[in-house]
Formats: sequence, C-alpha cells, structure tokens
Amino acid sequence: MQQAAHFGGILDQSRNLICERLDQAVAGMLDKATEALSTQIGQTRNFEERRLYEDAKGILVSQRAAMEKQFRASYLVEFRRRSDRARKIGQPLGADDTLEQLELVGEDDFEETLKVNNMAAKLRAYCDEELVALDQRVGVLLGDANLQANDNPFSPQVICDAYKQACRHVDASVSVRRIFLKLFDDHVLDDVRSMYKAVNALLVQNSILPKIRYAVSRSQDRRGPAAGGGAPGDGPPPDITTGAAQDLFTILQNLAASNATALGQGTGRGAGTPGAVGGAVVQLQGPELQSSLTRIQLGDLSGVQGGSLAAAAASGPGTTNVLRELKATSVGAGMGSLDLMTLDIIAMLFDQLFDDPKVPNGVKGLIGRLQIPMLKVAIADKSFFSTKTHPARRLLDTLGDVASRLPADFGPADPLFKRLETLLEELVGGFHDNLDIFVTVRERVEALIAEEEQRAEQNAQAAAKRVEETEKLAIAKRSAEVEVKARVQAHSLPASVLDFLVHHWLKVLLLLHVKEGKDSEALKGAVEAMDLLIWSIEPKSTREKRRELVAVIPGLVKKLALGLKVAGIEHEVRTKFFAELLQMHRQVITGPGEGRLDPAATDQAVPGRVDGAAGQAPAPSVVTGPLDLDFSTPVTVPNPFGDGQVDVQSLDLDFTSLESSEPPRAQRDTGPASLLVKLIVGTWVEFRETADQAQRRPAKLVFVTPRKTRYLFSFDQAGKEIIPYAPSELARSFRTGTVVLIEEPRPESLFDRIMKGLVGKLRGPAPQH
Repeated sequence: MQQAAHFGGILDQSRNLICERLDQAVAGMLDKATEALSTQIGQTRNFEERRLYEDAKGILVSQRAAMEKQFRASYLVEFRRRSDRARKIGQPLGADDTLEQLELVGEDDFEETLKVNNMAAKLRAYCDEELVALDQRVGVLLGDANLQANDNPFSPQVICDAYKQACRHVDASVSVRRIFLKLFDDHVLDDVRSMYKAVNALLVQNSILPKIRYAVSRSQDRRGPAAGGGAPGDGPPPDITTGAAQDLFTILQNLAASNATALGQGTGRGAGTPGAVGGAVVQLQGPELQSSLTRIQLGDLSGVQGGSLAAAAASGPGTTNVLRELKATSVGAGMGSLDLMTLDIIAMLFDQLFDDPKVPNGVKGLIGRLQIPMLKVAIADKSFFSTKTHPARRLLDTLGDVASRLPADFGPADPLFKRLETLLEELVGGFHDNLDIFVTVRERVEALIAEEEQRAEQNAQAAAKRVEETEKLAIAKRSAEVEVKARVQAHSLPASVLDFLVHHWLKVLLLLHVKEGKDSEALKGAVEAMDLLIWSIEPKSTREKRRELVAVIPGLVKKLALGLKVAGIEHEVRTKFFAELLQMHRQVITGPGEGRLDPAATDQAVPGRVDGAAGQAPAPSVVTGPLDLDFSTPVTVPNPFGDGQVDVQSLDLDFTSLESSEPPRAQRDTGPASLLVKLIVGTWVEFRETADQAQRRPAKLVFVTPRKTRYLFSFDQAGKEIIPYAPSELARSFRTGTVVLIEEPRPESLFDRIMKGLVGKLRGPAPQH
C-alpha cells in the first residue's frame, strides 16, 4: 500500500509536469496563431478561404480562454480514465465499446477523427524512443507490466483527443476546426518530445526503471496482429483496441461490411465457391497463407486452382486488379474472414489508384505490380493503414511523389520508366517477410527523385538563360531602333543610306549594346559613326567643309566596314553600299560651281572597289518627309551568346497602356497590372482554356526576366514543360479569367488521396433494389 501511494505521487508529479508544459505550448500556439491567421487573411485571394481564416481568428480572440480550459480538463479526464483502466478500476474498455465509438458517424466528424488519429500516429513515430521508455516506466507506476502503448495516459492519442474535444467545445464550424488542428500540428506537436524527455528524466530521478529494454519493447510495440484472422472459432479474435494504428482498418471494415456491394462479390462463400477443392475449403492462415502469396508473387501459380488469375498474370503488368482474380481462387477461398476482408480492402485501394487521374498510366502499371506484396503486408500488419511511417506505405507515397512530377504520357519509352521498373521488380522478386526491402527500394526511388529535381532545376536554369538572352537582344534591338529612327526621321536621306541604317547598321548597334553594354565607348562610337555618315552625305556649302569631309572619309569608311563585318553583313552587300557611298561622297566633294577636289581619297577608302564602277552609278534617290518605320520584323544577327545566327524579336517592353480600359479603382486594386506586380518567382497560378472550365493546369513561376518582358512558368515538377509568357498576354488572361492566382498546392500523399476516395465510395448510398 505504501509503495502504491509512493508510485501514485510520482504519477501525479509527472502528470502535473506534462499539464504545465502542455499549457505553455498551447498558449504559445495561440499567441502565434493570431499573427499567422492575420498573415493568411492578407495573402489569401479566395473569398471563402479568407472568410474561414477571419472566423478562426475571431473565435480564437473571443474564446481562447475557453479552449485552454477545455483542453486541460479533457486531458485530465482522459488521463484519469486510462490510469484507472490500467489499475483495473472501473469497467475496462471492451470491443463493443470501441465498435460503438467507431460506429459510422457524419462524414465531417469521421474525417476529423482520422486527422486527429494521424496526428497522434505521427507524434508517436516522432517520439518513438521517448515513448518506448515512458510506456515501460508508467507501466511500473500503474502496476501493469504489459501496459499497451495506447493505454499509457501520457500517450499522444490522449493529447490529440483532448485538443479535438477543446476545438469541438467552442462554437466553430468543421472547416474552422480543421484550421485549429493544423495550427496544433504546426506549433505544438514539435514541443511534445521535449515534454516526454522531461517526464522520463523525472521518473529516472525517482529510480523508476533507470535502464530500459528498448529492443524488446519496440518489437512488441511495432508488431501487428497475427497473420491471418481465421474464421470465427479458429482462435482469439484480433485485438481492436490497440489504438490509432488500428482505427482506420477497423473503420474500413465497418464501412465495407455495411456496403458489401462495393466489394464486388462480397465476402460470402460456400462449398461451391470457385477455388474450393472437391467442395471443401482448404483453410490458409498465418505463415502458410504468406507462403502461398509469396509463390504467386514470384509467378508460381502451380498450386492455385480456380479463377482467372493465370490469365490475368499472362496479360502482363498493367492495371488489371489481380487481387479480385485471387479472391476467386483456392487461395482466396481458404482465407479467414479477416484476411478476406483485408484482401477486399487492398483490392479496392488498387481500384482507386487505377482510377486516379493524377497518376500517369505508366506509373499505375508499375505500382500495380506491388498488389501481392502490399496484400501480404496488410494481412501481417494492420498498422499499414494508419501509420504514415510504415515502410510499405512510405514507398507508395514516394511513388506517388514521382508520379506528380511526370507527364501524362509517361511510359516505357521514357528512360526513367526502365529504372523504376527495375527497382520494383527487385522488390517483387525479393520480398518475403522482411520490410527492410521497402526501405531500400524507397531510398533508391528517392535518389531518382533527387536526380529528377536536379534535372528539372537545370532545365529551368537553361530556359531562364535563354529567355533572359532573348530579352537582352530585344532590349538592344529596341535601343538600336530608337537611335536609328531618331536620325532617319530628322534627315532627308538617300534610299541606299536609309536602307543601310535600318537594315544593317541597326544590327551593329544591337550587337554592341549586348556585347559591350549600353554605356560602352564602342556603342557610343557606333552611334557617332552613324551621325558622321549622315553628315558626310549632306551638301557642303564651303570649300573648307568639303576639305574636312575628305579628311574624315577614310576613318568613317573604316569604322563602317569594321562594324558591318562584326554584324556578319555579306561581302556583296558591303561592297555595293560602299560603291554607292563613294558616288555620294564624290557628288558632295564636288560642290556646285567649284573645281573638283582630289577624289582619290574616297577611291582608296572603298574595299574591293572595281575601277570606274562608281563613276557609272546613277544619282541616288532621296527619301523625304516623315517616315513611319516598321521594326516589327525579326532581325537576324550572329548569336552573341553562342554559335550560329539568332532571330531577334521585338518584345512587349511597355505594357502600362494595357489597363487603359479599366476603371481607376479596378486598375489600382484588382486590375491585371496589379496582378502582374504580385507575380514573383514561386507564385502559383492556374491556367484555364476558358474561365469556367473544369480542366485546370497549375503552374509555378520559376523566372522573371530583369525587365519583366517574359514570365517563365513550369507546368510539371520535372521541368520538361517550361513556357514563357509576355506581360500583355498574362494581363489579358488575368482580365478574362483564364489565368488566376492560387495558393501553392499542398501536396497530398498518394495513399491519403486514394484512401480518401475509397472511404468516400464506401460511405456512398447502397444501391436500391
């Protein structure tokens, strides 16, 4: 009696320590929550989501004290209940009570319970080492050497359930409670591990199991129910009170039983069922069942009778549900009721996977090869359904992560397909009962993902480099156009000079702008050469100016020749222009009524000139009046960033006028220009062919050029589809609703997604007869 009182005092100290630390953690979470929700309200563009965040913030402000009080009260009630149960005080929680708690409830409550149980399972996995020790030490205090993990009054399930009750105590909708659960997950669960460490330290100080048998405890804690289930009377029923790891399977059991039509043929069978040998069912359970499934997994169907499993296997890997075929064989007929139910649930899980539009068909075929291994895992360990860290489940989720990065046409032609196929075939060929192979294969798949991410980053960088180079060329082209246009519109020029400046010297200015910079001496020299060219062909009224021209011509021609060569202008074009320029210079040098100056100076300046050719050239025609030059045609120049030629397009460098039709307030608040301002790298948008179309393609902004002439979007995580968009195009799409800003898509694991779909189907109304 004295020892019991002593242990009771230590238990109370431990409980008070946990309560104090939990109170602090929840208070800290609520302090952060107001600011976090304010941020979400400011950033959320969806009206419904913003209203939910506002409601959640209002409830936290007005009912915070009630939530804190209810959380502590709920925790203490559940703590006492589990402590009494372990001490054999009061009525034990039996199977009927658990089934009543897991009875079909409203869909929202059902999903909320699943979320809470998943939180608890995640927390138990995270605090595994601390809880293994705490389970044993608390078992000593409560006088239960075999204390089950979920019966520990300090268990994560107690903490999470208490918070769920606190959320339900306040006047909040289910959607708002989901926000509260997310806040708890983000800001409290990480602190729980330190609480468990503190309680363990307190117990050690009080000489409660200073040394722990970790290996034995973990083995007991992690083992699933015995393989096989047997028919009623074949042995003790499975323990359905082992906590969160069992909850989802139990719920699926209940749902499936209440909606047997969802299972296809149902679970009933008799002596005439296909697969029965001579009218008698050969029972298979435990190691014998696992051995039979392993032989099927390896392709040995010699001992399998009945059904169409052989035909399904002969059709090759794909999206055929071989588990449904297995049910009609002698192996399916020999399964116990629980194992048969597990077979039905895994079969439905793969049906859901094969119907998932987010998974490319090629990946579905690859994952479909794991049907028998996943069935073996689920039969041996029901925690597969609810434990996110289960090796087999983590492999499925990793394959789902791979699928999200792949195009819809992914298949055998893709090199990655063969690599994934090899890995999964190794698993199919090597898995017997050791889950380590799932860990090994997952790690190798994750290595492939890392390679794909690196390749995607390289693709994005290469695309960004190309589009930035395109912008630099376009800006240089626009700058060159401005310089040329200003001069040709201010002077009456011969047609040949006009053509030279617009089509050839513009290329020189463009290239120097890109290579040397807009403020470089080389570019200034090229602009001055253009001015000097125009001055050189204008009439000279005095003999002194004509002499000055004669002195300037050799240097001018040299500059022009060098620039044209850099721009890759053809030799014939250069020769023809300089011949025409020589003729123009001769006419200017020989002023009206004046004696001729020595023309040899100009003759020597023309490269490749044929004697006498210039003298035969006709007088140049002069283009007068204002010119409306069209520079929209692409310009082809030597690529300044690499080899070969490049076509330089005119880009939309000024899109401020696009909003002229918007009312002033709309321009300021929600106009396309304001949305463009919000587009920063990392922003997610949704592209739609029409504003109300159901088919939508999310895309991530991965690069914006320095002058914002192009916005580069990636439509798949593999970086294989990266498309640039002009600001005018985006502004128009924002206005029409074919592009909208969205929050960053929250990744949902493959298992969670297909399980959610499966539960939804099972909860659907049964067919009317």
